[in-house]
Amino acid sequence: MKNIKQTKPYFALFVFCLILASGLLASGIMDSGQQAEPRSEAVARSSGSTLVEVPSRIQNVIVYPDRAQVVRKGQAGIGPETRALVFRGLPGTIIPGSVRVSASGSAPAKILGVETSREFLEASELPEVKKLVDEINSVEAEISRIKGQAAILDSQEKFLNSFGVALGGQVSKELLAGRPDLAGVDKFVDYLGTRLQSIQKGRQDNARALAEQQAKLEALKKKLNEIMPAGSREQSVVNVLVEAAQSTQLQVELIYAVSPARWAPVYIVKALPESGEVELTLAAVVTQKTGENWDNARLFLSTSRPTAGQQPGELPPWYLDFVQPRLMRAAARDLAESKMAVEAEAAPALAFEETAETVETWLGVNFEIKKPWTILSDGSERRVPIDSQKIPASFDYLAIPKLQEQVFLRAAFKNTLPYPLLSGKSDLFIAQDFVGSLMMPLIPVNDDFKLFFGEDNRVKVKRELVRREKSGPAFLGKNERVNQVFRITIENLRNRPVEIEVQDQIPVSQNTKIEVKDVKILPAPSSRDEKGILTWKLKLNPAQKQEITIEFTVEYPKDSRVMGL
Repeated sequence: MKNIKQTKPYFALFVFCLILASGLLASGIMDSGQQAEPRSEAVARSSGSTLVEVPSRIQNVIVYPDRAQVVRKGQAGIGPETRALVFRGLPGTIIPGSVRVSASGSAPAKILGVETSREFLEASELPEVKKLVDEINSVEAEISRIKGQAAILDSQEKFLNSFGVALGGQVSKELLAGRPDLAGVDKFVDYLGTRLQSIQKGRQDNARALAEQQAKLEALKKKLNEIMPAGSREQSVVNVLVEAAQSTQLQVELIYAVSPARWAPVYIVKALPESGEVELTLAAVVTQKTGENWDNARLFLSTSRPTAGQQPGELPPWYLDFVQPRLMRAAARDLAESKMAVEAEAAPALAFEETAETVETWLGVNFEIKKPWTILSDGSERRVPIDSQKIPASFDYLAIPKLQEQVFLRAAFKNTLPYPLLSGKSDLFIAQDFVGSLMMPLIPVNDDFKLFFGEDNRVKVKRELVRREKSGPAFLGKNERVNQVFRITIENLRNRPVEIEVQDQIPVSQNTKIEVKDVKILPAPSSRDEKGILTWKLKLNPAQKQEITIEFTVEYPKDSRVMGL
């Protein structure tokens, strides 16, 4: 009993020290995980200054095929002493002459003019660089915290192991004395094992977290190296000259055009023969490298190209005279100078247009995108959905077996959408099956269009030469003859009727000494034009086969070589 009493105080002392150490170590973890309070965003200076900087953010962006119009909004307090509102940090790609400003407030204020200037910002001061640096610092702080946690776990493990060694010595003494407290030893060993397992699990969790943060840090540093410019970057500063009789809060809207920025249409066109429809899905590929990100902005996509200021030109007199080399050189010089003058006058300025959903304007059609989008200024492409509609269509097949022994599915439809289909890449599907891609041409509103969806191997066509006979001149004759017979076979292997247009031809003479005669065509074609093109409109029931026979004779002078025969 005496030895047992000696062991229990020792165990209690161990537990007390362990709890004390754990508390101190946990406190260290909390201290290492603390982060600095973020600084509040800069606000406009008070109206006591003659220059008031206006914090602003991008609200809307109208993207054209070759540029973009950016709409920023901000708020500023001004007074009678205020002389200008200053917008800083704007991209250096602003198109000259495109800046416009409007303002409204609780008291009257006048906008006297707008001045645009340039400044150069060091790489470390660029917003996108500062954002990445802040993220890198945050990740590095998290890595330091994880490493600190690992050191704490190592200290806990050493602490527990030291008590295990001490207890082992004490138990050995008690065994030699013949009075061991086996129940107390088992309890302590179980506790010690549980704590060591917990430390091991914590070490594994830390290793995983450390690997994730190190990978994140490496990716951020790589991105920083990619966007870090070699030198300073040019930025624009817009000063809005104002005049106010009394202090007021102004809501300011700044509009400017930037380049390079563009959008291009892409289509997914699905043929739905069973329902007699074509499903057309329109999206936009938007890309920009204007020097500023469009964060969470409303997008408007315009089909027009701003052309304000361009002139159609003026026709010069069309003089005729004999060639004189010296006069020709002078005329060429005058023409070049006039061309340069026209190009100088044609410098484009932005045309501004308010839009809502799908709206036809004087210059084209604008699409309003329903939800805000973020488009980074790194040249990456963002695919923005625009619209998806089903359009009634009629389906048939076209076969030109002289060119290819294949039958192609064809859809004919009218563009009944409220906007033209601009030229763009189209991915074609039959239901859910991808069949290929092509460039969609421009299809104006209410125009008819035909689109091919590839070969249908369930409808067969074959063209073969049945007979070709050449005969010499008859008695006292001077002409030779060539007789040819072709057979076309079409077969419907589908379980539904199909309509097929078949095209073939007979030769057409371009010389009076060459004659095409004895033409026999069965069945008779639906049409035959002056170029010899034959067209049949056929309807085949399931498993039905149809044959077409074409026979003709070409007569020409003896020993002549006829091109095309």
